[in-house]
Amino acid sequence: MRHELRKLLHTPWAVLLLLTALLANGIFFFRHCTDDSSGCSLAEVKQAFLAWGSTAAVDARLARADEMLWNNRGSWSDEKTALLDEMTVLKAARSRMEAAENYGQTVKDLVEENESKISMGIFGAGDNHANRVMERNIEVYSAFLGMKLPVVFSGGVEVLMDFPLTDICLLLFAILPSLVLVTVEKTDGMLLLLRPMKKGRLSLWRWKLEA
Repeated sequence: MRHELRKLLHTPWAVLLLLTALLANGIFFFRHCTDDSSGCSLAEVKQAFLAWGSTAAVDARLARADEMLWNNRGSWSDEKTALLDEMTVLKAARSRMEAAENYGQTVKDLVEENESKISMGIFGAGDNHANRVMERNIEVYSAFLGMKLPVVFSGGVEVLMDFPLTDICLLLFAILPSLVLVTVEKTDGMLLLLRPMKKGRLSLWRWKLEA
């Protein structure tokens, strides 16, 4: 396997391509994380999330901000701009908190929706595939009824999972080394020589897969 790794690391164009993809992914991922085109960045939402911690606290702050805006409705100032920016961040944080706080109701709605579809016979009566799937959904989701999720910030995981360039880079990292390692012996005309040797092709392909 070490020999296969050396062959890969001594292929300059492949190493350069992989490093370039890794660097580009890092740059674009950083820009994606700090993007504030929607009115606030992920870091600002996280800060508000940690500062307030619940929808009740956020609602109280939003009400106070609305009152301050109403009192200053006849003028425009930097303070008013700052309040509007803060409200945008608070609303984004609140939507995340609300999703966690309402998880139990969301699960209950899913169970009731599947039960209604079965009782109404939307996908027909009897033991068909669609009904079995919905019955399985009811069984699975019913186990989560009454569960309360902790209200925690999960933005980093969401951004990583939603960022498509990372998936593309992982696919590139999986395919490119395989192509390099598989084509070396064929290009050098060595595959026929490997067949009668003691370890032969089977060990060669195993080492390539391990590499």
